[in-house]
Amino acid sequence: MSKRPKRVTAATRRVQPKAQPDPVEDNSWLCTEDVGLTQVQRVYHLGDCQRKMHKTTCEHVKCLKGFHSPTEAEYMSQTLGADPRERRRTERAKVGLYNLGSTCYMNSLLQVLYNDLHFRKALFDWKGDNPVGTQLQHLFACLQSGAESYIEPRELVKALELPPNVQQDADEFWNMFILALERLWDADPAVAQFIPQHFRGHMLYQTICKKCTVASQRTEAFYGLSVNIKGFGRVEDALKASCQTEELTGSEQYDCNQCGKQDATRTVSLKRFPNVLVLKLMRFIYDLKKGIRQKVQEAISYPHVLNMGELCGDGAVDAVYELTSLVLHKGKSCY
Repeated sequence: MSKRPKRVTAATRRVQPKAQPDPVEDNSWLCTEDVGLTQVQRVYHLGDCQRKMHKTTCEHVKCLKGFHSPTEAEYMSQTLGADPRERRRTERAKVGLYNLGSTCYMNSLLQVLYNDLHFRKALFDWKGDNPVGTQLQHLFACLQSGAESYIEPRELVKALELPPNVQQDADEFWNMFILALERLWDADPAVAQFIPQHFRGHMLYQTICKKCTVASQRTEAFYGLSVNIKGFGRVEDALKASCQTEELTGSEQYDCNQCGKQDATRTVSLKRFPNVLVLKLMRFIYDLKKGIRQKVQEAISYPHVLNMGELCGDGAVDAVYELTSLVLHKGKSCY
């Protein structure tokens, strides 16, 4: 979800604006290799023919002069694989990401990040040589300006050291990936503050001892809010419940620094709202009795507009978010 921008109006004089290049479009091909004759010869195994005497229709498979011969055509179909024109991207079509086995969780999140134009621009602005960053730049450049209908993210998977045939949870991958990018971008002043400002929020935990009424506070950073949805039909209700005052009694008594174990109340609220709010609906739970992981099958609705200031804030600040993307896990299985 992204914050809804404020509407600004002003009296202006009508002028014909000059066409400005798209900074994202201009930067995308900085991340790709220039294709020239050397690259074409390397990919198609073409080179100078070693024969001293030959006709213009030489049948040597590596001779450029025999490119249209039957021998060359057979060599290309058997050795080079399918015709690349079959993967050609049609006009205005989006580019997909190929599933390398069990990488659908990664592909889904990468498509979400790609469609965040602010994130995409920051990625292209980053200057570094770490393979994770450079392969992500190359992948996004192909998604934006590539000629093929889909891309195989093999090099990025290698850089991340992910086993392509092992299914992982999208939530766990998000936490790992965004923290890795934050550490990576921290060395470049141009984008060092982007991820903290764009994705990171802060939760405020306040506990009040019922005996001495002394309050203790703790702030915790987050890159995504985990929301328990079991028993709730709407995301708004689940969020309200997660931010309600909790009574700490019995075995869950609060260990007060002044009074020791005492009954207390605990409240949770959002102290800082990120520009992009990631909500992680907890559909996977662990059944202690059965000792297995299960998926919550209950249906839940989510609004297109959400005011987090009213639900989990102090009410003094409006934090209005619009739904921009959704990642769904299909099927009854947890995998």
